[in-house]
Amino acid sequence: MTARRPIADISMYRNQRRRHKNVRWVLIPVFLVACLLAGYFFSISGFFAVRTIVISGNDNVADEDIINIAQIEKGMNIFAVNEHALEQNIPILPRIMSATLERQLPGTIKITVVERQGVAVLNVGKAMAVIDGEGRIIDRQRQTDVFDLPIVTGVDIDDQGVVPGCFLSGEQIETALEVLTALPEDAEDIGEINVTDIQYIKIYTADGTEIRIGDSQNFGEKYLLYSTILQENERKAEKAIDYIDVSIVNKPTFAYE
Repeated sequence: MTARRPIADISMYRNQRRRHKNVRWVLIPVFLVACLLAGYFFSISGFFAVRTIVISGNDNVADEDIINIAQIEKGMNIFAVNEHALEQNIPILPRIMSATLERQLPGTIKITVVERQGVAVLNVGKAMAVIDGEGRIIDRQRQTDVFDLPIVTGVDIDDQGVVPGCFLSGEQIETALEVLTALPEDAEDIGEINVTDIQYIKIYTADGTEIRIGDSQNFGEKYLLYSTILQENERKAEKAIDYIDVSIVNKPTFAYE
């Protein structure tokens, strides 16, 4: 074995050290690039394929419809899922108010939706249109017995679209929505709201009792007033009331059938 010769020239020593440093600096970026390439190929491998899609919050919209607008397919790479597609395509499903998408590695997509809630129905020819609190038509059905919602009558919709996704506008529908918004959550006795004349609104209870409320101002107070009269009459087991007039809050009147 040949012994290494001592470096007598300090310049030669410095040059050798410099060459060793240069090699190290070349190897570092090569190593980093190799790591990046390895990470990239691992991320697009089958390990991160979408295997499970979990949908929650949807009671009236099918899972398949939500998956379609999100443009997700099982087997696609989880990092290739475009979360913005879901947000952009929400208007396609009128029932959906909002939706969020979450990746759960390695292969699960979770979508949480918030549905629009129907507050009333309108008769639109041979069908019934369900509207939410913003006046948006979120559904349209021919069956009238599938909706446990108040019916709004007296709304002029001849010049408005009545397909799901459209918004109804005008004083009549706005007045009806104002009344509906003011109702307590536990109000279950409203069968119909007639807004033909928004200064002389009529409400009909589920059993047909007519409630004359005048305009929509102070409706919360008017509701409590006529509800109290109905409950008191029921408690006393008196005969059925024909109508209650609460258009003047401090002077309610009613008459029996």
